[in-house]
Amino acid sequence: MSDPISNDTYHVAPLVGLLAGAGVSALLLNGPWHLRIIAGIAGGAFSFVGTPIFAPLVGAGVHWLYRQIGVDPALVPADAVPGLTGFALGLTGIDFCRWLIERTKFGLSIMKIPRRRPDLP
Repeated sequence: MSDPISNDTYHVAPLVGLLAGAGVSALLLNGPWHLRIIAGIAGGAFSFVGTPIFAPLVGAGVHWLYRQIGVDPALVPADAVPGLTGFALGLTGIDFCRWLIERTKFGLSIMKIPRRRPDLP
């Protein structure tokens, strides 16, 4: 898997994918434009960080799918998998962040935090 940005080569496909996914995600949300822009930025940031992590998994899935339908997996272009991963994570990044925040709030709400007794130092 190639880095989205490396010192010697600049890979455009993951960046275009994450910008497209974050843009589509921001356009699909309801609400004022400033919240949509913030949602797009959050989805893009999640995608930028997550693409190098998830691209090998997506690549293995794409190669497995190509083998299942009888096509040579070598036909997959080099930047297609990171671009696809960037788009998918940009599109779902804000939803994942929202889910993570809701799970954290729920987990904190059910925790029993012990309180100090006033008569103890």
